[in-house]
Amino acid sequence: ERTNFDPNKTLSGVDQILELVLVEKTHSLWGLQLIIAFLCLCYVIAALIYASSSCATVVKTLLNFTVLINFVIGTLFLITILYPTTLKDLYIPSFLLCWPARDAITTATIQLVQRQALRAPNTFRAKVVSLFIFLICFSFTWVCLLHHFMRIDLRLSLFDTYWFVMVTITTVGYGDIAPSHWTTKLLVTIFIVAGVAILIPQVEELYAAFVLQQRLNNSIDYTKSLKHIIVCSTHMKPLVLRDFLTEFFSDPWHYDVHVVVLVENDLPSNLKLYLSHPVWKRRITVLIGTPLHQADLARASAQTAIACFLHTTRNQADPDTADQHTIMSAWAIRDYAPQCKLYVQILRPKNKIFLENADHVVCEGELKNALLAASSHCPGISALVTLLLHTFKPEECGFSSEDYKLYNKCAPCEVYDSRLGDSKYFHHFVGKNFLYAAVVAYRKYQVTLLGVRSQHDGDLQLNPDLQHILEDDDICYYI
Repeated sequence: ERTNFDPNKTLSGVDQILELVLVEKTHSLWGLQLIIAFLCLCYVIAALIYASSSCATVVKTLLNFTVLINFVIGTLFLITILYPTTLKDLYIPSFLLCWPARDAITTATIQLVQRQALRAPNTFRAKVVSLFIFLICFSFTWVCLLHHFMRIDLRLSLFDTYWFVMVTITTVGYGDIAPSHWTTKLLVTIFIVAGVAILIPQVEELYAAFVLQQRLNNSIDYTKSLKHIIVCSTHMKPLVLRDFLTEFFSDPWHYDVHVVVLVENDLPSNLKLYLSHPVWKRRITVLIGTPLHQADLARASAQTAIACFLHTTRNQADPDTADQHTIMSAWAIRDYAPQCKLYVQILRPKNKIFLENADHVVCEGELKNALLAASSHCPGISALVTLLLHTFKPEECGFSSEDYKLYNKCAPCEVYDSRLGDSKYFHHFVGKNFLYAAVVAYRKYQVTLLGVRSQHDGDLQLNPDLQHILEDDDICYYI
């Protein structure tokens, strides 16, 4: 702050530029700024070392907003060391460092709020915290910027500048403080336009998150309405939920059954978009909660539910931990709703002994072991089952178009059956062995015979040996 400032004196053009470029500061403040500059450059060096795998990654890191702000401000402060007597008072907008710190502060604050609330993260709470910290950074930036630029026509205190920013950003406009210089007027115009353009979308997103959170936290009462089931999972993946819903509603008896999805964390955006489809919008209700809390089970009306399905998150570093969470959830559901049928999926076979109270238990480890055992008894069955059950999209696997066409040609996923005597193409295989029929059918019709069911004993034989002679009443299975 200049002590010899005369508010009635009009500054010349050169004096106005010097007033903006040079700001008197003490040596202690300058030393503190040099320490901040050193820390900024250390952050930039650490980021570049972390991204030093390729040149493209280094360039992308340098163009990152956080790294760029730290690099520019840190470099400008260190330049003042070259000519300390002249450049010590150089004005550097160090207040812009609040924006690189905004992301870290937002993440830490959200985690603290979630930990104190003892609840899983949700979009609305995160939006509130993010908007609050954004308003602080936005207001702080413009307070510092306007406070500096008003030096050429007004000498406002920091609180008066804060008052002017709050009155302007809220569109109240008392008019007690008004800039007179054209540069300050232009800057205030940019501030008003930026506030309107940035804050309105932020408020709209906050309202949308509030509406969604109200929907997710509503209680569900089906005691006098449709039948419903509950699907629980710690991390519901879109493909898992899609496959479950498609399989569940493929049965016509399930058309009038409503599905309540109880998840601990907020849904990802792609899953929200999938559930907003008209096919699922009236059939599915999503609730944020956990089976370990009776209040969440009451919101989902677990006592009147037909069944409850517990999905375990796959591909976890510790499958035993995932099974422990699933087992505790199964116990909680059984205690709260004893009459509700319980279908549980776990990963380790050794954990099945803790789920004796469940109606049905599906163990992924047992399925893998059974598949390996069946492969040793009937070679090729593991590849067959994999091709029948495995589905994917080409963009998810990184396949080229030619690779995907080859996969589609060699791995269709539908199995057909036909009585040998009634088949237009296979009837002439009567009296032949299975190997002959399989070779001729593949070469002539591009059809792969998998197995045959004999009408005498009713057993299904996959790839039988040469001694099996096809009969008129046999049922052939092919892809």
